[in-house]
Amino acid sequence: MNSTLCAVSQGSTGTPLDPNDDTNRIGTGLNSSNQLQNVFTFTGVNIIAEVVVTRPGSRVQLPEPSRCSAIIFVQGQIWAGSGVPDRKPEVYKPVFVPGRIRIKFICNSTNVFELLSEQSLNNIYSGVADNYTLPVRCLVMSLLQDIAKTQGPNLSIGFCLDESLMLSGGAIYDPTTESIKFNNETYMMEQTLIHELFHYYQHKNTYGVRFNSFGQYTNNGIVINSPGFVNIEFETHLFLSIMTRSTDGFIQRIRKSYPNLLELNAIEEQYSEYIKSFTDINLKLYPGDVTRALLYGSDYEKFLNIFATKSDHYRSEIIDTMKPETLAKLLLDASISECNQIGTRID
Repeated sequence: MNSTLCAVSQGSTGTPLDPNDDTNRIGTGLNSSNQLQNVFTFTGVNIIAEVVVTRPGSRVQLPEPSRCSAIIFVQGQIWAGSGVPDRKPEVYKPVFVPGRIRIKFICNSTNVFELLSEQSLNNIYSGVADNYTLPVRCLVMSLLQDIAKTQGPNLSIGFCLDESLMLSGGAIYDPTTESIKFNNETYMMEQTLIHELFHYYQHKNTYGVRFNSFGQYTNNGIVINSPGFVNIEFETHLFLSIMTRSTDGFIQRIRKSYPNLLELNAIEEQYSEYIKSFTDINLKLYPGDVTRALLYGSDYEKFLNIFATKSDHYRSEIIDTMKPETLAKLLLDASISECNQIGTRID
């Protein structure tokens, strides 16, 4: 079975290989004539090799991810004018890149909004394959992979610009229309988009129609959070915290409830230890049994209760039977993925 393995050579110029050249090889560099030099052989699969190159100092431009079964990075100084390498390129294990999720623009839209949407998605995909660090790379990759599988060939997620929406965070996921709505173009950025895509995945993969009942409603002009709303939101914030190894999102939401900074600092220190316990000293995600113990244990319940009673606008009644199944699946998928092995040198 043929598959495409894309090689990205940073800091060089040249032309791609002929994609029809099914040679079961992949190159590591270009000489002064832009010809492929050294080759590596991968057994067990017929590979159509493709080299993608960029000018020195520019951002690596990846091929369309759906065309690649994997991406392999060639780093270091590429061939000099003499055609002789001054040092051996560093070759790492392939990074498997998911097929693109399907989107459609609904509601109001502008050229700027659509451009920013595409740019944010491209930045996310480039980050997965290039400049994101562990465990950001692996968790985002798993999220995109699982969304793409859930959507299949027929489903899409809507992107909507609605400036009439009164939103504190600038974006919201609407399960009734299966769309992410923004009230301003400027809120279309990677972290906001990943947050809302996680809600979309919660809806489509875990909760289905029940997700509609976990939102907010208005009673006499007062916004009320339904039971389970905090379960959904804390799971999302924890996903982002583990991903970035940062307490910022969680602490910012509860800061106003803790005028005593010593108390707030103590909670932040405990939360920091908790989110770091999902990865080892090399920032690789632990396997499923460790993850499940962390997600279904007392620490999770403790921080969920803090979020439910102290956060600025996520307070709601906790549904005890709701467990972080979406996050558990993504963490498990990421921990066993090829991505989680990045950094292992192949000599």
